[in-house]
Amino acid sequence: MSFTFADLSSKRFNKENNNIADRFWSYEIPIIEYEGELRDFFDNPVPAMDIFVRINSTGAPLKKNEIRHASNAAPFFKLGEELEKSYKKRFVEIWRIFSENEVQRYVFHEFLLELCTAIYFQKYTDKRKKLEELIYNHTWTPTELQKLKKRFNEIIVWLKSIFSDEVFSYTRFKNKSDFYSLFIVLNNLIDKKYVTKDAKGNRILGHTLLEYSKTAQEISSNLKSYDIDKSWKGVDREILQYVIATRQSTDSLRSRQMRNDFLEKMLKGFVLKSKDKKRVFDDNTKGTLWTRLLQRYKIPKCPNPLKNAKCLKILSFDDAQVDHLHPWTKGGPTTLKNAQLICSNCNKSKSAKAN
Repeated sequence: MSFTFADLSSKRFNKENNNIADRFWSYEIPIIEYEGELRDFFDNPVPAMDIFVRINSTGAPLKKNEIRHASNAAPFFKLGEELEKSYKKRFVEIWRIFSENEVQRYVFHEFLLELCTAIYFQKYTDKRKKLEELIYNHTWTPTELQKLKKRFNEIIVWLKSIFSDEVFSYTRFKNKSDFYSLFIVLNNLIDKKYVTKDAKGNRILGHTLLEYSKTAQEISSNLKSYDIDKSWKGVDREILQYVIATRQSTDSLRSRQMRNDFLEKMLKGFVLKSKDKKRVFDDNTKGTLWTRLLQRYKIPKCPNPLKNAKCLKILSFDDAQVDHLHPWTKGGPTTLKNAQLICSNCNKSKSAKAN
């Protein structure tokens, strides 16, 4: 049925149509009130249009994180938007950690910022307290933001080396709380100079985490309560505690600490190795290696470890550089036994490819 303003003003029309005008004029229009200047850190308009389109189309009140996003499009949020653009497909379509609806509600965006917060503070944090601290109280520098972005990318590259996309879908780590814990543990291990680029080691790491995931999933499916009692004899108590920590107060500091400690202990104890704290060879190493070469060869030659086309072939003392036989990034020690002399061109080539 259609009618005009004149119809609504007519008493006769109103009476003949079951008081439709009275009901129309008394209809309460829902209003969602938004307070705050819709300008960002740089005094640019914030993306309010998207927010109000969503309000008008769903009628749902804005959540706290949506209001926060609307009123604080500062550099930190811009970093979140960059990461979201780069990794939305991986997190939503490939790893399936988030749904499209969660992306639209800024849940994914806030999760990325929470991961960045943990990178910044170099540890897991209590719910979103530290995130809000950075949002409201911290003044970001371009260098800080660049470091966050670089480390975030580094962790994702490591994860892709640990799990194939197919294998990842069978693990617990597609659950947000589990993924958060693994992400933070990997960040901590990078800080502690653990090896990240050893392909064989990463395959072992992925297999270990997959087997653990299967065990934890079996426990989780049979767990009826959060209590650890005698009925769980024969089950690894630490795994049981981990599973409980992913189901009860998952964002609390205590639960995150329990998951973090378990994963870090498991990874450090079984599959990972730390890099030598000393990366650069001392001055005596070059002299010792050069003396050995002169004792064996009249004309020292570069071993050209990567078949570099620009190799200088003949070594001179001034040009020769000390190199790790087994790369430092893959756990090679900075010792005389793991050292060799190569030409500067080969060292540059090896650094770009192997390290």
